[in-house]
Amino acid sequence: MEDNYTYSNSGEDSPDGTTTGTTTGTTATSGAMTDNSPDASGSTAGTTTGITTGTTGTSSPIIPHESADVQDSMHSDGYEYHIVTSGTSAGTTSTSGTTTGTTSGPTDSSPDALGTGSTTGTSGTTTGSAGGTTGTAGTAGTTVLVGNDSHHNFLEGGDSNDVIHGGSMGDILVGGSSNNTLMGGSGDDVLVGGTVNNSGSNVINGGNGTNTMVAAGPLTQQTDDFLQSNQGVVKDLSADPKLSALANLANSGVSNSGSGSSNTFQIQSGTFHDDIYNFHDATDVLQIQSGINGSGITDLSTLLSHVSISGNNVSVDVGGGSTVTLVGVDIHHLTAANVAIV
Repeated sequence: MEDNYTYSNSGEDSPDGTTTGTTTGTTATSGAMTDNSPDASGSTAGTTTGITTGTTGTSSPIIPHESADVQDSMHSDGYEYHIVTSGTSAGTTSTSGTTTGTTSGPTDSSPDALGTGSTTGTSGTTTGSAGGTTGTAGTAGTTVLVGNDSHHNFLEGGDSNDVIHGGSMGDILVGGSSNNTLMGGSGDDVLVGGTVNNSGSNVINGGNGTNTMVAAGPLTQQTDDFLQSNQGVVKDLSADPKLSALANLANSGVSNSGSGSSNTFQIQSGTFHDDIYNFHDATDVLQIQSGINGSGITDLSTLLSHVSISGNNVSVDVGGGSTVTLVGVDIHHLTAANVAIV
């Protein structure tokens, strides 16, 4: 092929899987109408009761990745690609039936006591009530992607919840728009928690190596400042299709709120240098293993003795020659809520 791609759906190297959420709630409808005619005074009203109930949506079962839902290929750039090409988040919610209109019962005329006139009864009415209940949305499916230890891997999730594991070499892991768990493994990895419009709860763990980790959600002001001062980085992002998620982030609007997305960066014992970008002080958490690498970090007070600040960067010496750096953060808004020692 002209793009030098070799496509394979065998799944022998990467036992991935994906599920798709489906819209299975049905629309409830009102039931049949009954009409009770009025008596001579027109005082008896008819009644209608809705009878249909909306059903609850569910997610579909796991679909093996050998199907078209995950595209596997080996590229000329030395990376094995695993890309989710379908799969959705939660199904939509069904709606209840509408209320029926009002109908009149027939008029009843009867003679007076002398039989010379008539008494006209007023029309009885029938009002249909809304039928059924509202069906709930189907739950989001889950995609599992596992990298090949024999190659560099580019693993990209979709709209479903993503669980992505890198291999033993340097990999690029990119989450989608729902809840994502990214585990880098060995090697120097790039991990992107999710899309700019991500609204999920994401867990990002770089593993060993020199890792670049990026929070899902909108571009923070401090990350934007960093990119404005490093236009070469922006150029590199635009040139590599594997980094399109980061290029999209660099070109998006600025917000420090997180906009519904939250990211937890797991830091565990090992040998690594982690740089974390796009950290939202409003929602994101740096989760550090208690006693990591024999550092003596067991709570917030012992952590502070390992912290150094340079400009808008916050670095933590976590022992064993390993470091974690928050690159471009709003230091004045960081609080104890941004740190968890577990």
